[in-house]
This record gives sequence, C-alpha cells and structure tokens, in this order.
Amino acid sequence: MRLRPAPLLFAATALAACSQQADEQAAAPMPTPSLTTQPMPTQAADGTPLAAGEWLVEETGNGASARFREQGGADALVLVCDRANRALSLSRAGTTTAAPAVPTR
Repeated sequence: MRLRPAPLLFAATALAACSQQADEQAAAPMPTPSLTTQPMPTQAADGTPLAAGEWLVEETGNGASARFREQGGADALVLVCDRANRALSLSRAGTTTAAPAVPTR
C-alpha cells in the first residue's frame, strides 16, 4: 500500500506550526479550491496501489497533528507536533516483534 505524496506534503505543511516563525505569516489568504473532472488515481506510476482514506488535520494551542485515516477507520499514519517540548512524532500502524532503532542526529 502506498500513500499519496500530495497529502503527505499537505500534512507536513500543516505541521509547520511547530516552527517559531511570526504568526503574521500564517495570515496569508487561502487559495480557492478548484474542481476537476479527472478521477483520482488508484495506483502509483509503478503500479503499486494507493492507500484509500482521508487526512485529518487539527491545530491546538500546544501544536498540531495530521492523521491519515484509512477507509476502515484506523489511523495508518499520525504526525504530531508538541510545541511545548519542541518535539515532532511520527507513528505508523503495524506490528513488530522488537522496537526498531531509528537513528537521529
């Protein structure tokens, strides 16, 4: 299953609220959405299927979060920004037998 890159970029942009930039930049006008007659693709260019679901974005006084929820109602991917702790967490649905090591620098 493959996630669409455009929603990932949208979620990453939504989580930019974690930055310490001035709030007046956030007051930029939102672009007007445009309708298209082209159907949404169901597979990537290499033939792998795309994940069907929706992005849910929420902003709070303490940060922001973006969730990709599959059609079955389960969160497949969650990005959370915690401003107070200056932390960004990424969670992905799945199972494992041991905690994976993720190096950070």
